[in-house]
Amino acid sequence: MATMAGAFRVQLEKPDQYILGEQTEPLIPSKMLLALKIRNLAITLCVLFVLLIILLTRLYLFPY
Repeated sequence: MATMAGAFRVQLEKPDQYILGEQTEPLIPSKMLLALKIRNLAITLCVLFVLLIILLTRLYLFPY
């Protein structure tokens, strides 16, 4: 969350808990949509990477 707050130059806050980032730009809906797209891309890449590892493990370590 801190990385996204810094990348988008916004401040994310959980009242009475923590504050992440500095408010240099306002948090607008287009930034939230872009953050969701980045999250979806990260999830997709992670799933593909894990599937690749599983496939290669099955092929080379347990071929039968």
